[in-house]
Amino acid sequence: AGCGSTPKDIRYYQVVAPEQVAAQGELVIGVEPFYADGPYADQRMVYRESEYRVDYYYYHRWSAPPALLVSEYLRTSLQSSGKFKTVLSGFTADAVAMVGGRIIAFEEIDASDNWRAHVVLDLYLRDTQSGELVWSKKVKEEEVAEERNPEGIAKAMSIALGRLTERVAPEIREAAAGVERTRVDTSAPAASESEDE
Repeated sequence: AGCGSTPKDIRYYQVVAPEQVAAQGELVIGVEPFYADGPYADQRMVYRESEYRVDYYYYHRWSAPPALLVSEYLRTSLQSSGKFKTVLSGFTADAVAMVGGRIIAFEEIDASDNWRAHVVLDLYLRDTQSGELVWSKKVKEEEVAEERNPEGIAKAMSIALGRLTERVAPEIREAAAGVERTRVDTSAPAASESEDE
């Protein structure tokens, strides 16, 4: 009788955002779809043992392309921060400003002493009316995985993204509030001239 190996199942992983807290203030922002640099446009998980080489897992993949995972994580996490009334998905005129960005790195780094989740994002905020860039920042985070396996990396990536969001949320709020103040100032009616003659 012939014998053959049983094909391995493909495993899918996701990043998990923190629980939502009560919203504050009246600011409404949106998060538009992100872009991803070359290796990170693939749904397969990326790992590195050297800065000069990129490898992919075949049987371990993200549940969606990293650009979609990160933009949705950021939307959910900013909403959960409690710093905004609402954080919407995609462009909408209801939002005072839109967050967007590019994934520069979204990977597992394998070192002799640990495995780490490594993420680098190039973020920006635009005024939805004028399209003007009002804030931008390149941010990086790493988190050591508790377990040296893809699920451990997914958990570490969630933690790294959460810490990253905590850093940028106050800056995004401040920049969006500046856009809101500018609109209020420019829409205020001019003082009427005195009629006393």
